[in-house]
Amino acid sequence: RSSSKRIIKNKLHTKQTNTHTQKKQKKKKTERQYKLMANKDLDYEQKSLVDNQKSNLLKKHSDYINENEILKNVLHDFMNSVLLTKPENIFEYSKEYFSNQVIKGKDREAILKK
Repeated sequence: RSSSKRIIKNKLHTKQTNTHTQKKQKKKKTERQYKLMANKDLDYEQKSLVDNQKSNLLKKHSDYINENEILKNVLHDFMNSVLLTKPENIFEYSKEYFSNQVIKGKDREAILKK
């Protein structure tokens, strides 16, 4: 009896792992295709301009996060939670996380103290 439960559990785990791997591969393929489509109509000067704007925007975003300790702590806690739980649906998980954790104020004081 225990053996059959273990076999079923292993099959389920294997199926979930395969599904997860397939989703990651599909996402990578889509990202590559998007990058190719986004850059194929640009000449060298335009690509350079886009790259510079992208770098400037990333720097501004990074600076903003580094200057805002509360935001930095919220993002850090959220990312840790996501990486630990590896949710199937990140949007639903985010909705639940922020409605249950931060808004209730239970963790607000802990976040502010960090």
